Amino acid sequence: MSQTTFDDRKEDRTLHSRLFVVCSKQTKEHDLRKLFEEHGTVDDVFLPRDRNTGDLKGFAYIKYAKTSHAAAAIKALHLKYIDGKPIKVMVATNKNDPQGSDQYGEKYTRLFIKVPKESSDLELKEYFNKFGYVQSVFILKDKDSGAPKGFAYVKYGEFYDAAKAYEECDKSFRPIFATPKQLKRSAQEDDTYQQHNKKRLKNNVNETYIHDNFIETNGDDYRSIIITCFPIVHEKYISNLCNIIPGLQNCQYTLDTYNSLCKAEVTYSEPKYAAYAVSKLNDYEFPSGEIITAKPDKNPLAQAATNLKDIVKNFKNSVESGADLISLADAIEKASSLIKAAAKGQSDAEERLSYCNIPLPSIKPKSNTSKVAQRLFIICKPQPPPLAVLQDAFTRFGDFISVSTIPNKTFGFVKYASTESAQQAMKILNGATLCGMRLKVVEADEKPPCSDEKNHIEGSNFEDKSKNKTP
Repeated sequence: MSQTTFDDRKEDRTLHSRLFVVCSKQTKEHDLRKLFEEHGTVDDVFLPRDRNTGDLKGFAYIKYAKTSHAAAAIKALHLKYIDGKPIKVMVATNKNDPQGSDQYGEKYTRLFIKVPKESSDLELKEYFNKFGYVQSVFILKDKDSGAPKGFAYVKYGEFYDAAKAYEECDKSFRPIFATPKQLKRSAQEDDTYQQHNKKRLKNNVNETYIHDNFIETNGDDYRSIIITCFPIVHEKYISNLCNIIPGLQNCQYTLDTYNSLCKAEVTYSEPKYAAYAVSKLNDYEFPSGEIITAKPDKNPLAQAATNLKDIVKNFKNSVESGADLISLADAIEKASSLIKAAAKGQSDAEERLSYCNIPLPSIKPKSNTSKVAQRLFIICKPQPPPLAVLQDAFTRFGDFISVSTIPNKTFGFVKYASTESAQQAMKILNGATLCGMRLKVVEADEKPPCSDEKNHIEGSNFEDKSKNKTP
């Protein structure tokens, strides 16, 4: 990395420290200055006016002395009400920089750093965690030799944490903000990205797989799998990756922006292909650090739907070739049997979810009371899964009140309106994996000694102990 690139940190004195604020035309400069000065040193406030009428245009520019001050203001003031209307606070960019969906600071969460070639991702994550919660660390490696290049990406969950690291980390890292191109890849980059994926996957796949040398399916007759990827990867990369394994029939992609993940329901022509896809795609990591989870889709209705499609297709071909009504009756009878068997199987079986490694009961209504009968203490390693996932999992045991996690920590609390539901949740979810995160669930002491509470929580051992009581 050149010294010129490193000196980009001094651009406009501080990078990404100028904010664009959408406000009311009645908002005054001194009101904005007073509000924004609560979050850092404000160098300048500018409210543009209409050149013809002199009226305020309804937006402003706020310039901070530090990037972290600007990030703190976005975090605290975006959609805050002033003069009876919510204001929008975002990083001010030049006219050549597309705003897109990252205009409120989300895209300024990744740093590109220079690192010693012997550095490990765990060492880097431990160091950069002191500035805020690190979602991932990706060390760049030579695509041919696999040797580290001496550079890495550090991905934070929030702009503020990335800004603190950018300002306060050791200068030897030479950090710069790395804006992800995401869907704006060039044609050449697309080709390189895809070739890299195929090469990495095929290095682990014996080329004789085309000649039916597949793993045993152990009697599991599934042809559909569920793929989950975190963080989000574009649909074509998921589809092209699944297509490396033969027999791909359908790849139904869905985007979950709330939880920052994407899913795909993938169907193969034969069970051996689906089983092979699970064995090779589960825990697969893209070159840019996104990780895939692949699980069999054993939902009986999903299997019935796939089988019915085949029946309809085969019957259509038979009709075109002159099939009689007896063949039609046989097809209808077979379809009816499949639906009945699937319905019975679905009612008898627990629900298998793509985000969890074990089957869970169906969702039950939340408690209509806020009176807590028992609290549970949860620890998530290496980090908490999305809050929506935690809520979905813990709601399935009835009498659920709420779940919460502590910012920048790996633990949280779950509240239930009945002891029975809490005990059942603890019994089933303790040791489970949600979105690739291992979960420990124990009873929470209701009245821990205040002076020792913080130390006790932070020092909690993740391994099971027979006398473990956690606040």
